Amino acid sequence: RVWALREAALINVMQDRWASTSAVIADGHHRYAAYVRTQASRPGTAHDAGLAMLIDQETTPLYPGPIHRVLRGTTLEDMRQAARALRLTQTALDGDHALAELAPHRILATDGSSWSAIDVPSATSAVETLHRVIIPTLPRGPQQVHFRNSVDATLRDLRADRDVAIVLPDRKSVA
Repeated sequence: RVWALREAALINVMQDRWASTSAVIADGHHRYAAYVRTQASRPGTAHDAGLAMLIDQETTPLYPGPIHRVLRGTTLEDMRQAARALRLTQTALDGDHALAELAPHRILATDGSSWSAIDVPSATSAVETLHRVIIPTLPRGPQQVHFRNSVDATLRDLRADRDVAIVLPDRKSVA
């Protein structure tokens, strides 16, 4: 549901209720930054308003799940080679049980037929290690990185023998 708050009395009530709370814009923060820039350059216009979603974190908490990747133009052997060069522990996995091996400091990589688990240092996050350490060490690619919110969508997006799907751990399991 979307409500437009236009009545001054209602706006005052909401401002009073929210005065002692904090709001975090977890999704849409770039959009909000664009609103602020546009409003500053055109004050007193329709750009004074924007759309935001507020949730009650106590009753209906926002849960940002992992965002998996498909590395276009990279092979599983490229991933394994980079892991060896970085001296990261890697394990070949049985595809039927690979997802059960996902852990807070472990990423999974597959080309659609074979799977590998790559353990990342516990001092860094899996996604940080992937982007700052592993990807720059790849002998080839990626030509593109596609982002997917579910494991199923990630695996469907995978082009066998031409891409590598990266399954990242759930942040809840990291805490």
